Amino acid sequence: MHSVGGTKSTDDVVTHGFGVVQLARFVRFSFETWTWPEDVNCFRLEVIGCVSGWSPQVNISHEAHPAGWVDLRWTQPLVSLFRRQDPMIFSLPVDLYSLEVRHNNGSGETSQHWQTMDRRWLILHPLWGGSYSLTVRCHVRGVPLECGSYQLVARVDCPPGVSRCSVDADFLLPDVLSAAWVTTNSSLRTWWTMGSQGWRTTQMVFSVTTGDGTSVTNQIISSSETSREVSDLSPSQDYDVYISPVVPELLSTPTVHREVKLVPLSRAERLTASLTDQTSDGAAGGSESVAAVVADVAVTASPQWQGVLSVTWQEAAARALAPLSETKINWYSVQVSRNGKPLLSQLVNNTSVTWNEGLHMGSQYDVTVECMLTVSGKRFVCGRDVVFTGPPASLLPSRSGWLLHDMPGPPVAWQEAELACARRGGHLASVNSTEIHGHLEQLLQAMSHDEAWIGLNTCQSGQRRCR
Repeated sequence: MHSVGGTKSTDDVVTHGFGVVQLARFVRFSFETWTWPEDVNCFRLEVIGCVSGWSPQVNISHEAHPAGWVDLRWTQPLVSLFRRQDPMIFSLPVDLYSLEVRHNNGSGETSQHWQTMDRRWLILHPLWGGSYSLTVRCHVRGVPLECGSYQLVARVDCPPGVSRCSVDADFLLPDVLSAAWVTTNSSLRTWWTMGSQGWRTTQMVFSVTTGDGTSVTNQIISSSETSREVSDLSPSQDYDVYISPVVPELLSTPTVHREVKLVPLSRAERLTASLTDQTSDGAAGGSESVAAVVADVAVTASPQWQGVLSVTWQEAAARALAPLSETKINWYSVQVSRNGKPLLSQLVNNTSVTWNEGLHMGSQYDVTVECMLTVSGKRFVCGRDVVFTGPPASLLPSRSGWLLHDMPGPPVAWQEAELACARRGGHLASVNSTEIHGHLEQLLQAMSHDEAWIGLNTCQSGQRRCR
């Protein structure tokens, strides 16, 4: 219901706008007051509506982020109506937006449909250089209206006039790589699982070199491949495996590098395998066989604000095929130093260690993990990490101590942000007062950020990724 006033002059035209376009099948007028004394009252009413085929319009834009997503945004939909020759611009009250994103993934066109109440959407893990088409539909009181369309090529562009450049972008690359030595044909078999964050590419470069840098193979493979085998190798050499995305317009791309150590295992070591060891006494190599160990156990050093350094890594294993043999490496030597000064040297039979004797602010901590074969005494470096203990973004006094705020990184998903905070001994920020809200806003402005994750979320139970 909308109350309006009138006029006594027959020459005056009074226009009353609703402010926004209303979808309606009829208009009812109810006259509440009468100010003329005459018995006859004349009214001329004009309702300005929309002609057939009209559609609201939104302005759509996008921004490609190096971390591996495309940020789509659009404006509030507007409608242009005309009274005589004068345009009248109205905003359209939208209850819901539905999106259709079409994309050619190389094997055919795919179409995805989404719904949101925001004027923003993220395309996660876009294909670098891929063409995307977006159609936005505005739902007004249950009626879907096409609001606009948009096309884009997904990539972080080089500066104008530059065909090739350097971009610090993240790409989907192998996260965990495993290897095994195949005795029958002296080959190295590798397999991997892909990471969960970054740009996609259609092809990758798979390279293998010897420990001294001599090239063994350099192949272009499909990004959908998850294993590779290189034959006719020497069991007395160590090898390096490199996997990188194929992006012609970039001068350099991130590369996954894993060292693979070929280690001779004695019969005693093979018999300690935690999995079924099918090696027999008559196997090639007699009482000694060769197995492959990936010398990267993904060491992660996490300084916590309570003054604790937590170090974790994945379990390593020496693997061989034909015959099958997998020997778990259960002993590790861990060294921790601060600014080059040794702090800790410890032998452990698990995959974690904690330094809880206090951390120094503004210091560099170096962590080295060595894998050890207990029977033969063989040991080699299988992981490193370096962390720097910088000051937090802010400190606030609270009833239970000091409230610390920091930004550990820009993860895409809420769960990744919460995990990053948990590694530091905290959690995503709780905004439980206007003072905290204002403080966080000032903190974001000071750090040149316009948004950040907080603890409040709409993640469903069991959902792996959400916004």
